[in-house]
Amino acid sequence: MSITMKTWIPRKIYLCRPDSDMWIVLNGLRTETADLDQHIRSYKVLTFEVDRYINVDGVLVESNGYELLHNHMELFLPDIGYFQMQEPELINDGNIEYKSITAYSCEKEFEDKDYKGLKINTGEPDSIEYLATDNTDELGFAKQYVTFYNPYNHELSLLHIVLSKVPSWSVRDEDIDPLLWNVKLQFNEDNINMYGFLNSVVAPKAECVFDFDILNRRIKAISKRSLSGNTLNYIDLRPSNATTYGFSVETEEGESVYSYSPTREKYISDYFFSEQSEIMHVSFDIKSNAKDNNVFKPTALKINFYNYEMQVINSYTTPVCSEGTA
Repeated sequence: MSITMKTWIPRKIYLCRPDSDMWIVLNGLRTETADLDQHIRSYKVLTFEVDRYINVDGVLVESNGYELLHNHMELFLPDIGYFQMQEPELINDGNIEYKSITAYSCEKEFEDKDYKGLKINTGEPDSIEYLATDNTDELGFAKQYVTFYNPYNHELSLLHIVLSKVPSWSVRDEDIDPLLWNVKLQFNEDNINMYGFLNSVVAPKAECVFDFDILNRRIKAISKRSLSGNTLNYIDLRPSNATTYGFSVETEEGESVYSYSPTREKYISDYFFSEQSEIMHVSFDIKSNAKDNNVFKPTALKINFYNYEMQVINSYTTPVCSEGTA
């Protein structure tokens, strides 16, 4: 789910050591090629190009870190966070050599970690609550069960069980919605990666939304019940062509939906759609135009696409997604 944030201007991109310490500034960066797709419910995607050689006082020298740019190397963007590189594409036309880089925000580390035979609160002897230290009574039954978040006993904390597979990440009490702490859920997964487990299995069952803080490597979670009154919605938007400038959203009855734009309340986004953008996803609060700003929940919304002259070039109606889902 993405909106390309055209206002983002790269100052520096660092290559990191294995311990995530900033190491080398990529001075061969072609700043005009750098692009950051901000994704709402998936990875952020960083793309850019790096020249092999740069001109220093009239002499061509190899740019810093060029030969070190390979799959799974880590990059850091100041004030944004860490990114995991994919294997670069090497381009050499006989005159100029450079690498084209794609990197995903570091929560992708959760996807790289699998859990085999994950049993939680199943009541079976090999279920985690039975394997926790000193957690069975004289009859062999579990004394306590695994809850969503238990800062006092990590063996019985679902989030800490997940983070045991991704130890570079952490969690804090204030980042987990209190409504989720004591939620008990049952799982029986043969083999699943931790990213899919959190977003595709845990989130629907717990009715929550996960957020990955890629700057501090911390995981956060909020209950959908805490979102009531804000009514977070996700909508897939398909621009009809590359000339699409923006769009407005209204109910089928013609009532405008407020957007985040401070200058045009009808517009959700002022970002240009690139030719490569096939699907764009946007989150926003649906609120009525009534003075008391009461939340309303229409069953469908009408999307109007505009060109540069602000003329409608395409419209379609889409169902409203439930809170926090797509």
